[in-house]
Amino acid sequence: MLKIIKHHKNNLTPDVIDLINLHMKSDDVDTLKETLKMGLSSDSVILLSLWHDDEVIGFTYGNVCIGLESKGHYFWLNEFFIKMSFRHQGNGKLLMNYLKQTLQENKINYIALVTKPTNEQAIAFYQKEGFYQNDYLWFDFTQHTK
Repeated sequence: MLKIIKHHKNNLTPDVIDLINLHMKSDDVDTLKETLKMGLSSDSVILLSLWHDDEVIGFTYGNVCIGLESKGHYFWLNEFFIKMSFRHQGNGKLLMNYLKQTLQENKINYIALVTKPTNEQAIAFYQKEGFYQNDYLWFDFTQHTK
């Protein structure tokens, strides 16, 4: 049986943390836990997990933001992950549809995300889900402190 759980800081389970850590390939689980706790203390963060029976098989994590181009609220999709052995079975579609429905109920109709140009599987999935690819370039900046 499949179920989706919306998380907040008080119901984040070790299984979900382990799956996020698997996806993020983090070598610092304590920092990951602290970051998740910090994120989930904000009403603007959404973390959903997808479960098959008693096993967490996927998750999505993102932030509600406000933008000028979107003319208000939009959702920045930071992470979307389904375990390899559960892909191509409709699980990603189920989780994405639940996310879209949750956002629509909150009058958020625009979702933005970034993926690597070499991630053909993700690109195909997002296009199949109605996302379009634009011509923007992604830039990063990290402020280093001493």
